[in-house]
Amino acid sequence: MEEKNTDSKNTSSETNSHSKDPTALRSELRELQSQSSILKKDLSALNKSKEEAYRALRSLKDKMKARNQKIQDLKTKRNEFSTKVKENKVQRDTLNTTVRKTGSQVQDVKDKFGEDSLKTARSSSHSSSRGYQRRNKEKTAPQIKKEIEDLETKIETEPMPFYKEKEIRKTIKELASKLKKMQVKVTAQAVAGVAVKEHHHARKKAQVAHQKVQEFAKLSQEKHEEINLALSEVKNFRKEKDNSAKTYGEHKDQWQGKKEELDKIQLRIKELKEALGEKSQANFKEQLKERASAARQKLKTGGKLTVEDLLAMQALDP
Repeated sequence: MEEKNTDSKNTSSETNSHSKDPTALRSELRELQSQSSILKKDLSALNKSKEEAYRALRSLKDKMKARNQKIQDLKTKRNEFSTKVKENKVQRDTLNTTVRKTGSQVQDVKDKFGEDSLKTARSSSHSSSRGYQRRNKEKTAPQIKKEIEDLETKIETEPMPFYKEKEIRKTIKELASKLKKMQVKVTAQAVAGVAVKEHHHARKKAQVAHQKVQEFAKLSQEKHEEINLALSEVKNFRKEKDNSAKTYGEHKDQWQGKKEELDKIQLRIKELKEALGEKSQANFKEQLKERASAARQKLKTGGKLTVEDLLAMQALDP
């Protein structure tokens, strides 16, 4: 139905064009050509605005793409630093466990044998306990053991009164007790000596690991703040992009409307030019007929024919 209506309108327009006077058609043509000129200028201005809006929109899209890529790169770097933080935390915590364990071992020796024994333990990490005992004029375990053996031999090989033997046995008992305590102490000091070394070594490494945790945590935080800033920029770009897209759409719609209006006018101009061309041809033929008729009349009356008269007569001859 719509196609029939359109065809009907076009036919009606063409019929009106053919039925109108040439003067009226030329007047309409001039008016439409003037409108066409104005519309072309409007279209040019709208197209310029439309292209500027498109370039602004394209620029904002490119900026958003660049910022999103930057965010991904920053996240990768931040995650690397966060991984380093976790690794050094594990190392630090493991070392701190060693620090607590060895510290407890050292404290046990201190509680059982006193502060001096701890000093002995520290010294024993650099020199033997026997050397330390010699410097402090203490009998060593082998010396006490030798003394016990000598006293036992004396009891077995030398005659003596009972009270004397009793005194010697008492001395042997005291020396044996002292030897036992010394052996326990020496063993504890040896353990403490190793613990002291491990304690200081682990604490030093734990401090280094903790420092790395702080350094990588700071770097990770800096990257996180950069990410937040870039996200804020993307948010602002998105708002600008939405506004720019709206502006571009409005300019495009305006341009499209003007374009459709110009197309209709140009189509009408074409119809008018075709109609005026047919009118001009019809008028030309009519003029030829009139000139040819006048030329024949001249011949009948013996008048002289002009070149135009001859051409007119020739044009109408079959």
